[in-house]
Amino acid sequence: MSALRIRMLLALALSLGVHASLVLWAAQAPRPLPEPEAVPIDLTLAPRQAAKPAAPLPPKVERQKPVRVPEAPSQPAPEETPASMAAPPPPTAEDWQLASTYTLKNSKRYRYNWGSRCAA
Repeated sequence: MSALRIRMLLALALSLGVHASLVLWAAQAPRPLPEPEAVPIDLTLAPRQAAKPAAPLPPKVERQKPVRVPEAPSQPAPEETPASMAAPPPPTAEDWQLASTYTLKNSKRYRYNWGSRCAA
């Protein structure tokens, strides 16, 4: 027999032996768990300790109220109209007719021409 064949047979025998031992180990009945021992519990109340008096609080220091400085009369804010922008005009029939001929909405023709009438 060649050395390679002997090695293959040895590897096969070793593998079969390991697998057989694992199957036998898994097939064994589980051992019964030992009964836990009863732990005696002693419930006794500890004697009460005398409460220590709390440390006296430092005396309260009266704080002086801040003096209110009269404010200089402020100028009334000028009334301004809020910033706003007029809405663009709705698309005309010509715009809709031009838009209906587009095949791709992502084309440059669509993107560059749709709002150009508002800028002019």
